[in-house]
Amino acid sequence: MKRQWTTIIALVLVILIAAFAVMNTELVPVNFAFAVASWPLIMVILGSLLIGALIAVLISTGTIMHDRKEIKQLKKEIEASKSKQQEEISQIHKEHEKELSEKNNQIQQLKAQLTATDAQTVKID
Repeated sequence: MKRQWTTIIALVLVILIAAFAVMNTELVPVNFAFAVASWPLIMVILGSLLIGALIAVLISTGTIMHDRKEIKQLKKEIEASKSKQQEEISQIHKEHEKELSEKNNQIQQLKAQLTATDAQTVKID
């Protein structure tokens, strides 16, 4: 459906341009600084339009290329940041595992002391 609308709009634009061309057929002088030529007005208008479009494309191409380069650089920075973040998470995880292991050892020692204390208490009774 989108393609049909594009085709319809393109046909309408072609018809409008053709009607505009038929209405602007008189010759106008065009001064090129070193020569003067007489061209139909529609050719001058379309030529100006094409030159303007070409300039716009060239300027936007430069901007697009700059933006793509910046996006690529930012993606690299994001990946580096993610990698660094994963390393930091891994390091913190290792530290917590070490602390947890130490705490488990302390708990085991305290349980052993408690068992020994209970055994002494039973002997005394």
